[in-house]
Amino acid sequence: MSWMTLQLTSMLLLSANSIVDKRLVRDHALSPVVYLASFAAVGLVVFIIGVWNVPWMGLKAVGLGLMSGVLLSGAVILYYQAMSLEDVSRIIPMLRLSEVLKLILLAVLLDDQLSWLQYAASVFMLVGASTLVRKTGQKQTAFRSKWTLNRGLALIGFVAVLLAFSGVIDSHLNLEYSPWVLLVWSQAGTFLGFCLALLFRSQRVEFRESMAVISSTLCWTIVGQQVLRLGIGLLSQFAVNQAGSAAITSVFGGVRPLLVLVMAMIFLGEGLERTEVIPKLTGIGLMGVGTALLFLG
Repeated sequence: MSWMTLQLTSMLLLSANSIVDKRLVRDHALSPVVYLASFAAVGLVVFIIGVWNVPWMGLKAVGLGLMSGVLLSGAVILYYQAMSLEDVSRIIPMLRLSEVLKLILLAVLLDDQLSWLQYAASVFMLVGASTLVRKTGQKQTAFRSKWTLNRGLALIGFVAVLLAFSGVIDSHLNLEYSPWVLLVWSQAGTFLGFCLALLFRSQRVEFRESMAVISSTLCWTIVGQQVLRLGIGLLSQFAVNQAGSAAITSVFGGVRPLLVLVMAMIFLGEGLERTEVIPKLTGIGLMGVGTALLFLG
């Protein structure tokens, strides 16, 4: 199976995962730490099983893996907070900022360069994603005020920065060691990040209150989400491993905002205002040009 097939499959599944995330946040008023707890629970199980089967690669690999997991933990909390404030079809395109930052960091830190066509593809996809984020003619209501909108997108901006640094560490571990070393120690890092989050009293209180009312069905659904996300991450890392480049696979991830937009319209009823049709079509067109340039490059 080619790296393109692996990456496209992972983007399709990850897009569906984002739609379910939005449904969970929309329908259940749970603390973001509860979602982080599901990451930590899955991460702890993976670590306990995997640490006995993955060879010791030294303190550097362990430290980087733990750091990646802690950064991801911070991103998880902010991501679910943003999900409660904004449409998923606007959140995911904004996350493309993390890929652009990651490309810059990869070029600077890991010397993972793209061709000029691939850089152009990244620019087209970024501009297209930015166009998809725009929401024109929006009424200001108590539920969706200007401050709420700005706060939701600002949170996603912070998420993008954390994911970019985490992604560069993941790419280094994947290419320097193996996807399995990355998997074991980054998952241990998510558990560590959860423990650090509980050091804050406000987070402990919110976690206890949410866990007191959560049903067993909902609990297993949230855990299942993270198991699926773990499998998706492995698919993506194997794509990086086969391609031999984290940069090229990152650019290919530009199809995700389009997939999420279509799924959000179908499954979440996130409709378009008349004034949004042309900007959305423009954004989709720009991302299509970016994808074409990627294949040419």
